[in-house]
Amino acid sequence: MESFNELAETALRTLHLEVRSHILFHVKRMLRGNYLLDQLFNDPDNEVLALDAELVNMEEELSTYLQPSQQL
Repeated sequence: MESFNELAETALRTLHLEVRSHILFHVKRMLRGNYLLDQLFNDPDNEVLALDAELVNMEEELSTYLQPSQQL
């Protein structure tokens, strides 16, 4: 039973690292551009929208397999 618990913990840590990797990827791409603006800009960056959509999709997919206490 202990080996299954260790495997589950390893899987959760791997998923956590996967989410963090996606966030870092999109933040890096977001910071590539020039953000010196002559006027106010209220629309979010396309990379922010892509990251948001990706995180929502990941959350929906993982919520079907993980218990609520594991989704934190």
